Amino acid sequence: MPSIQVSDSDLARLTLLARAWQTTESDVVRRLLDDFSRPSPATAEHPDAPPTSHVPIFALYQGHRIEAVYDRATKRVEITSGPLKGQAFKSPSGAAISAVQSINPTVHPNRNGWGFWFLRDGGKALNTIRYSHDS
Repeated sequence: MPSIQVSDSDLARLTLLARAWQTTESDVVRRLLDDFSRPSPATAEHPDAPPTSHVPIFALYQGHRIEAVYDRATKRVEITSGPLKGQAFKSPSGAAISAVQSINPTVHPNRNGWGFWFLRDGGKALNTIRYSHDS
């Protein structure tokens, strides 16, 4: 397997992100590269345009990537990949708890969904749009 060299300080930051996201350093690099290589969202091209109601999001948990859609109007999350595909939850936290339970039923599943989920475009935490453009 090919490898890359990073400075000690960059490795420490990768390790910190991996711990926070409960994944590996390799998954952190892949996620950052995936998010960086995605085209800019339409809202960046047209900042005055109203935000779309449905925002693509994802989570990484123990090496599993879970895709979902967050509805700004209702605050609901619908899982679009994995074992919970098609299930909708009243809140980001409810969706996060169910995702954790489905992947690792032996851990305490309580999670704050606003920090568990990330925007597919840009990779920022869902919390960054929590209060922006609310209906």
